[in-house]
Amino acid sequence: MAERGSDYTTDVVYPSAFGAFQSPAHLVQAAWTGGRAAPRIDRPFTYADLGSGVGLTLCVLADCYPDAEFHGVDINPEHIRQSRDLARRAGLTNVTFHEASFADLGRLAIPRLDFAGLSGIYSWLPPELRSACMAFLGQRLAPDGAVFLHYAALPGNAQIDALYALIREVAAGLPGDSVERFRAACAVIGRLRKAQARFFRVNPQADAWFGQIESQDPRGMAHEVLNARSLSLSARDAADEAAPHGLAYVANAQLELNDLQLTAPDALRADLQGLAPTAREMLMDAVRNTHSRMDVMMRADAPPATAPPPMWVDRLTRGPLTAERRDLSGRTGVDLGAAPYGAVLERVDGQAARLADVLADPRLGAGAAQTVQRLAALKLVHLLPRPYADAPAGKSRIASRLNALVLDEAIDSAGPMPFASPVAGTQVLLPPQDRLALLHLVDGDFDAAWARLAKAGQVARMDGQAIAGAEALHAAAARRAQAIGPAMTLQLGRLGILGA
Repeated sequence: MAERGSDYTTDVVYPSAFGAFQSPAHLVQAAWTGGRAAPRIDRPFTYADLGSGVGLTLCVLADCYPDAEFHGVDINPEHIRQSRDLARRAGLTNVTFHEASFADLGRLAIPRLDFAGLSGIYSWLPPELRSACMAFLGQRLAPDGAVFLHYAALPGNAQIDALYALIREVAAGLPGDSVERFRAACAVIGRLRKAQARFFRVNPQADAWFGQIESQDPRGMAHEVLNARSLSLSARDAADEAAPHGLAYVANAQLELNDLQLTAPDALRADLQGLAPTAREMLMDAVRNTHSRMDVMMRADAPPATAPPPMWVDRLTRGPLTAERRDLSGRTGVDLGAAPYGAVLERVDGQAARLADVLADPRLGAGAAQTVQRLAALKLVHLLPRPYADAPAGKSRIASRLNALVLDEAIDSAGPMPFASPVAGTQVLLPPQDRLALLHLVDGDFDAAWARLAKAGQVARMDGQAIAGAEALHAAAARRAQAIGPAMTLQLGRLGILGA
């Protein structure tokens, strides 16, 4: 079955990852950076994820915001089945998944939206379905609503687009499912490369990409390559497609990229400051040779930010962070040792403060908003829906059913896995070794963990050493927990992931 009008393949499950930049807390912060007022997240709101995959992002967000309403839309029946199953087992009643084509978005029972996300799907759709998505958002988005739009971008993907077209053409005539066709086509292209084809000799980015293809998950690559029915987009392309539906670019979801003092070359900064947003973004994309863009869009007449969002400024660190600020100053050319930055760090050293109160501190002066935004973009402070919690006393437990499922059922994942933090309003990533330590701290089942690892063919390692058997796995996890357990319990407790 395919996305109507696009031949979007659905015979392979996409290996979804959490979309960190599309969380409501992040979109509110990006809108404020762009001078716009976004919906409040300290009260009920609605959110839709278009192209929701197996539902991991939406279920994590639904766990973070139990009073909000979430909707996921995907054409792949297996994606929807897995999404609904995850939500059911996690006890999430505030998320609904719709099996539907984007061509039918207008017929779905989805209310007015405060937030929406299109992550890793938009530039893989043909123009008519991209237009359908924009038309739906133009109809349903609240006056102050915010949209996360992630797409393959120019100029960085120019060579990759040509390579993808070549792989698609070869794969089109081969037998098998999408993964089998992708692998077989890559074998042909590999022989082309080995034969010193001029394309690879004069296109080093395409050559480098193809050289590391075997390290990528073939399911994800089959989706990315075989489903591409259009070329990558520029910031101007995206803006032109949004404009007829009343939507406009507001900010880059990569927050530091909105700050020209942090990211723009000195020789170009004056030129950039005098340009319209789209021209500025395209020049900066050329500076970075951007391969993908993450834009935050809102209505062209969205209200300006006349007050800061009702968020909290907090940090998990203590002290003046002198060394960290010195290092960042050297890398960015911005004097982060200046007094206003120290004043903010001092204000939230050991206790959270409302964002409005921090901005009212006379020590920050006229540039208060930029000072806080810059510190948040550099991760020296965090803007949160609510302050970090007190650490739990006594024996800890996983505070939500979803996080317990992630810990138990993704123990065989070789990469970091997302845990829902209701305090941060987004994910917290834990790598495999830390997940094993956490499993020990909450008295988890290491026989079941070992069975999962063995079934997946994963080789468990701790400190570089391979582990054999459930007993050895538990012993290694116990050693890791002894080393990091107190700090982990404190941090995960403050993030609302562990409770008493």
